[in-house]
Amino acid sequence: MERIESLQRARKIGRKRWQNRLSAARHYSRNQDSKKAYSRNRGAQKRAEFSTLTPDLQEDIRERKREQQRLWRQGNAAKLAMKQRERRARKSTCTPIPSPLAPDSN
Repeated sequence: MERIESLQRARKIGRKRWQNRLSAARHYSRNQDSKKAYSRNRGAQKRAEFSTLTPDLQEDIRERKREQQRLWRQGNAAKLAMKQRERRARKSTCTPIPSPLAPDSN
């Protein structure tokens, strides 16, 4: 008798979990089409707004974007170099070389 009750309880819990998953999936997919359409149209909208600006403003925005990309690449290169140094230090048996980007431990 006790085994039957535990099986029924397990079924009930499983059913509840399944219902929760379904409701979460419904909630997630409810607005997906409108979100996708919005993101598809957003690029064209941004380009249209950009084309209405004066040429010197457009050039200023382009320059700022280039600068941001340069800084981003520079940061990524520094992070990659730090990881490679750490990897080499782990592989070697000698003491690791301290990274200039790592915070001071003292």
